[in-house]
Amino acid sequence: KEAAKYFSVGPPLMLHIDDLASLSVLWEKYMRPVLDQDKDILADMWAYCMAAADLGLRHTILDHYMISTWGSHGQAFQWVDEWKEMSCNEPPNMPDALPLKSPTFIHLASNFKAPESKEWMFHKGHVPPDILSCDSPMIKESPDDLFNISPHDSSHRNQHAWILCNTVSRLNKVLYMYKEKYCPKGYESRKLVRLIQSKTKDRGCNQKTDKWCYPLAQIEDLPNDWRKY
Repeated sequence: KEAAKYFSVGPPLMLHIDDLASLSVLWEKYMRPVLDQDKDILADMWAYCMAAADLGLRHTILDHYMISTWGSHGQAFQWVDEWKEMSCNEPPNMPDALPLKSPTFIHLASNFKAPESKEWMFHKGHVPPDILSCDSPMIKESPDDLFNISPHDSSHRNQHAWILCNTVSRLNKVLYMYKEKYCPKGYESRKLVRLIQSKTKDRGCNQKTDKWCYPLAQIEDLPNDWRKY
């Protein structure tokens, strides 16, 4: 119980520099033994927890900061579940959403799909690597009512939709601000890149030679023969 209460932690973390100085030594020390046991993607966090426990460095765990995997306990999904409606393409910023609350961080560690049909999705690994290029289009956004039509039930599609809506809309805003600052006038600003689990269009394109050819995304809202022009 003590380990779960004080040492079962993960990012984001706030540490005093003096604690980090001693913690980092043990963190590095325990990394290899953990990896010898299992090449788990969470190995660095297991090693961190062990180092903190070894030092007796108790943590105050605050559940409201972050959401990650839908339906999980110890996260701020109880706040998300209080939202009954929201514009998917213009989700409110705090404090505009008050009295509703929202988590501070979204940990994009999963594949988020909504509504019940799962036809819209976001996975960070599906975002094209050249998304910051001045001539690359932005992410296609879902219908504005996506959150509103996603069921609040055991499927947790409302939680999927809340994350999907906030992530895609804000990502596009960041892309717009980036391009406004660093790209010449006339940069590509259309929202054409549909993130998708399995491509239904443009399957024969060549990623090395063809424009806007992605393995886990496809261009939509252009004529089928758009590459000819």
